[in-house]
Amino acid sequence: MFVSISAWGLSLKEIEADIFGSKKLDKIQVIKKLNDAGKEDKNLMFYLLGIVHGYGLYGNEINLKKAEEYLLLLVKLDYKDVNYFLGTLLSRSSDPQKVR
Repeated sequence: MFVSISAWGLSLKEIEADIFGSKKLDKIQVIKKLNDAGKEDKNLMFYLLGIVHGYGLYGNEINLKKAEEYLLLLVKLDYKDVNYFLGTLLSRSSDPQKVR
């Protein structure tokens, strides 16, 4: 059975589950939804975009700068595991100031 999910029908929670699970969702639909989801849950959107860019998921190239920008928005909120992901990504940086 083939099931197609439109980008509009896809939820941020489904994307989050896919990122931490099978990574089987269509990359075009995921990226479109993440870029258009600002009205739903901005914190979750920034968190997922940070992870997607930081780890190069769904066909994106790894972009530590973009990932850092998204995740830094959530640090003061103590949002989910943002400190873990941001620390992991910054540890791959060549800038020792960022690691501190």
